Amino acid sequence: MAEQNPTSLADLTPAEWNATPERVQGLITSLMAGGGDSGTPNSCYEQIVSATPNGIFVVDCHYIYQVVNPAYLAWYGKSSADLIGRSLSQILGSESFQTDVKPHLDRCLAGAVVHQDGWYDYPHGRKFVDIVYTPYTESDGTISGAIVNIRDLTSLKQAQLALTNRDHRFRTLFETLPIGILVTDTSGKLIEINPAAEQIIGISNSDLHRRTYESPDWNVIRPDFTPMPITEYACYRAAKENRLVANVEMIVVRPQGDMRWVNASAAPIPLDDYGSALAFVDVTDRKQAEAALYQREQEFKALAENSPDIITRFDRSFRHLYVNPAVEVATGLAPQAWIGKTNQELGMPTAQVLQWEAAFSRVLTTGQPTMMDFEFPTPQGLRD
Repeated sequence: MAEQNPTSLADLTPAEWNATPERVQGLITSLMAGGGDSGTPNSCYEQIVSATPNGIFVVDCHYIYQVVNPAYLAWYGKSSADLIGRSLSQILGSESFQTDVKPHLDRCLAGAVVHQDGWYDYPHGRKFVDIVYTPYTESDGTISGAIVNIRDLTSLKQAQLALTNRDHRFRTLFETLPIGILVTDTSGKLIEINPAAEQIIGISNSDLHRRTYESPDWNVIRPDFTPMPITEYACYRAAKENRLVANVEMIVVRPQGDMRWVNASAAPIPLDDYGSALAFVDVTDRKQAEAALYQREQEFKALAENSPDIITRFDRSFRHLYVNPAVEVATGLAPQAWIGKTNQELGMPTAQVLQWEAAFSRVLTTGQPTMMDFEFPTPQGLRD
């Protein structure tokens, strides 16, 4: 069906005013040429003034304002009488007119539809505007002026800038955080890989992009060093169960032959074309430190358990945390009877308790070892 042009600007719908600039300018030119309902250009001018939220003005070939609408007047805080019959140079200032406006108007008056956008200062604040200059052509083909349509896109531009800044912040974090991040599409294919993920896994970005989380190339094992099936992977579970799966510990066997312990969490991404996101940290150093500590504890325990001397550990409240078997030989009390109790609760004489606690306090305060001599009762009698 052929497109129907309105017979007056008052007939334009919001959708038509927000259509492409070319369409808007075509409607304006058509109506001005046709004269509107009354058949006169002035009638169309009045309708332009009242019909559009865009800033619109019409100038002749000498850059003199012929028509201005309320939106444009409001931006400058002017009345129609302040502008009609005056030049753009007088209102905008000579430098601004010569630099920002005249080159575009001259191209327009030569017959071109000219587009321009950018940030501009207005009396009531800075705006980002999209400007379209369209030649106004008389019935004989002569260009007698220009129609200038200005759309205020400040809110949209600010939203775009905010989105760009947010994306930049996200990208900076994505690229610099020491946390591995993998993002998949709906098929499980890896589509986003950050540098930390490459470093932890030991596989290049290009090779990772050829994988899915179900690829047979992964060599992942459980903390007990048995093979981990794909169904236990955090990203697989997040995608299949559509929920956050947190703190899954696994060991990644890297192509270089070494192993890295990782703690992984994954969650589905509620966006079209995305599957899930996997974040993981390398906890190998922590695991190695824990293993070394455990080894030292086992060595200490083996030494203490077989020592003929009494070896004990206390907390800051002077309660026994550990007592070796030698204490039972000396006192007749099994080690378990000492745990969690103070010397006073175990029946040690008050004078000895005070002597012990004073010595322990010096150790806790100075961090230096100390020695003390005392006698204590045993089944075999008093011992030093």
